[in-house]
Amino acid sequence: MSDRTAPLDPQREARALLALATHVLVGHLTPQEAHDVLHARLAGLWEQPARQQ
Repeated sequence: MSDRTAPLDPQREARALLALATHVLVGHLTPQEAHDVLHARLAGLWEQPARQQ
């Protein structure tokens, strides 16, 4: 389990994934680097409860 104690904010997480896609499109990340970052990010999401709104 992660060290985070605060629930995740779905809007913040969606913005983070959009930023990741943007970095790939403008060439800041290779497809493999993006895959690795996305894999780590999604693994972290599965460990955290969503924040109730």
